[in-house]
Amino acid sequence: MAARRNPQGPLRFARLIRFDEVLFWNKTEAPRVEARDDDREYLIDQGDRHDFLAHREIGDSAAGHLLMLRNETEAQPMRLWPNDFVMGRQISIPTRRSLAERGLL
Repeated sequence: MAARRNPQGPLRFARLIRFDEVLFWNKTEAPRVEARDDDREYLIDQGDRHDFLAHREIGDSAAGHLLMLRNETEAQPMRLWPNDFVMGRQISIPTRRSLAERGLL
């Protein structure tokens, strides 16, 4: 059985492990996406999704998880669930260039 991962997706930071002939991904330890001066503020609108927004603003829908990581706080966690991407919430969007400079794209 072959397992493939998207080299730009959230599993790029995980390892594939075999245990008792079962393959599974270990817990992904994603990097922190720190704030930078070139981040753009955005107010989530009705119908927005992290993958659509990443495609429109960063040019890569696979970078949707990076939007979530950039806006994760202890008080307001953001997971890849639609209920966490709420209309009216202000988020910061990193630029494609800044993500590339950090080796995240």
